[in-house]
Amino acid sequence: LHLEARRRRVSHALKRVGEVSELSTTVWGSTLSHTKLFPHCLLALTFEKRWETGRKTGKNALNTGKLLPKYMMLEESMLPYTEMVQDGKSVSCRQELLHSRPTHQKDREWLLPAMEDPMQQFRQDQLEPQSRLLPFQNLAVRKQRHVVMGLMFFPRGGSAHVTRSLARELVELGWRVTIVCGSLRIPGRPGDAQAFFAGLDVYAVDYTASLNTEDPLRADPPMHPSYEDRPGAPDRVFARVDNETYEHLVETWMRALRSAGAAQADILHLNHLTPLNEAATRLAPHVPVVGHLHGTELLMLEAIEQGPPINWEYAEAWAKRMRRWASTCQRLIMVSETQLKRMMRVLPIDPECCVLIPNGFDPRHFDRQEIDRRALWRQLLVEHPLGWHPHGEPGSVTYMPEELSSFAEGPVLLYVGRFTAVKRIGLLISAYARARASFHKPAPLVLVGGFPGEWEDEHPLETVERTGTRDVFLAGWHGHEELPDIFAASDVIILPSVREQFGQVLVEGMACGLPAIAVNAYGPSKIVTPGQTGWLVPPDDERALIDALVQAVNNDAERLRRGTAAYTAVRGRYSWPALGARLAQTYEEVVDQATLS
Repeated sequence: LHLEARRRRVSHALKRVGEVSELSTTVWGSTLSHTKLFPHCLLALTFEKRWETGRKTGKNALNTGKLLPKYMMLEESMLPYTEMVQDGKSVSCRQELLHSRPTHQKDREWLLPAMEDPMQQFRQDQLEPQSRLLPFQNLAVRKQRHVVMGLMFFPRGGSAHVTRSLARELVELGWRVTIVCGSLRIPGRPGDAQAFFAGLDVYAVDYTASLNTEDPLRADPPMHPSYEDRPGAPDRVFARVDNETYEHLVETWMRALRSAGAAQADILHLNHLTPLNEAATRLAPHVPVVGHLHGTELLMLEAIEQGPPINWEYAEAWAKRMRRWASTCQRLIMVSETQLKRMMRVLPIDPECCVLIPNGFDPRHFDRQEIDRRALWRQLLVEHPLGWHPHGEPGSVTYMPEELSSFAEGPVLLYVGRFTAVKRIGLLISAYARARASFHKPAPLVLVGGFPGEWEDEHPLETVERTGTRDVFLAGWHGHEELPDIFAASDVIILPSVREQFGQVLVEGMACGLPAIAVNAYGPSKIVTPGQTGWLVPPDDERALIDALVQAVNNDAERLRRGTAAYTAVRGRYSWPALGARLAQTYEEVVDQATLS
């Protein structure tokens, strides 16, 4: 009934606008959920006839059409809304006050006509479904669009950085953004969602208390599962999570989404494929969903397809769920061209629904700069160390000032990332140990990262001790805001990962003028151009990695040339403002399509 009433209003509004102008006209309807009715939420735009050309070619009508000066554009505003409660045949309603004017609209012209009582019209629509003309002067505008971005994991990996960067750009573009995510508050360690997403509207599900329970995934609220199978970890792999625990996770995230206003949002942006997707389907089936695949979910699906480990007893159930969630997304964002074929193999998706939006960097922060290099490394490694031993706390690995002599003589080789098996940090240390004999000058290798307490295979410090390699330094986990200075104090960015879905650290390092050494597979193969912006080596090829390290260290002119080319290449392709605008355009297409349907 609500939708039918709205269709009548739109139809009559079109008819009325047609009476006052012979020009092409479009009327956009409001977003209408099953619980909120935004009265008269229509936007009328009158254009010259060439607007029709823009519509046919898919161009933005605002850029293609010319708005006649004698008509005022009805600007976006937050109108009063009415909350409806239906009990049997009776309907009770409550109207809330006008929302405050968004700051991003402070310089716009507004036309807010006097409106009839929305409740009176609503009751008439329910009791007397008759056609009535909506006066042209009473056309109002759509509300500020609202996206709820969901991330089940607490902030530690690349997807959290991507979510934060895109959210900031969306706010700049006028969107209202709410982030629903996990959080882990341990003093002295990262993971606190409120701190990580500071300045944004955040609803956090706090996992901290779950760590002190027998099964963190059965706590209230429960810890999130993982796509990685790490023995003894509190976040066990999804494929080992039973159905009862799955339902507990879904119910928890339904409460979180409800508190964040997901059912009243215009669109949901859900990262990865997790119980968040199921919670959204049950709570807000009418709200369109944009999915965002970061690659780790594909790795688990590929492992299941190839034959899961024997202890992944619920692997097929999770694969079925993830395929269903992917198929219900109106759009699926992929971060690299290399993902499409892999997605098509393990997920039942339409390629037409896939959108390429790579990860990026903030050009306002990641740039070339002068810095006291020796002072920075002294601060990070000697004065305020954060490196950690296996089972030790941040700061348990320290260095003496005299151990940093190699930083004064040669280029600094840098790795930034987690200590997971696919990153091949052990291979990097082994290759570096063999390459040192061919270096013309000392060149320290610094490992920045390793989320405290998390590692797979051999811990990097154990590898260093086992091989007896000198000039390898563990700097520990550092905030994203510290990376520009760290890049400025380095000369080469290295990522030996064999299954890196994108390679954001490569983009950020290259944006600061560093050439890259990476593996010729997955995302990095599309970021680094061998011979121009860096070196690409085959996966797990230690000999090729040794050769690349020796060339990068010994040939200063070539290293600088490739670094300059890298700087130019990424700044034209991967800046967050441009990527945020592309995402906003995707949202608009999805919302408009949902409105029309």
